[in-house]
Amino acid sequence: MLYKGRSIWNKMSGSHQVRKNHLAFLDLLKKDKVIEDSYETSKAYFQKDFEKECETMREKMNKNKTALPKDLSPNQKEAKKPNPVPHGKL
Repeated sequence: MLYKGRSIWNKMSGSHQVRKNHLAFLDLLKKDKVIEDSYETSKAYFQKDFEKECETMREKMNKNKTALPKDLSPNQKEAKKPNPVPHGKL
């Protein structure tokens, strides 16, 4: 079995869990001496790809947080109420 460093798992799903499982799978292949040369480069490739995807997700989450209006707490709602101003003669 010749391992070339790429997997259909990467094409099937972009989820983080797949990449974590893939790294564990590489560890098992290395332990059983199925792969040797491409192991380190494959592991580095998938780790870098995983980190890049995490960074992209963080950026998306930050954009979503800034786009959504923030909910006001009850104390903030009380502070926003205008003070009643008497309109009669003093």
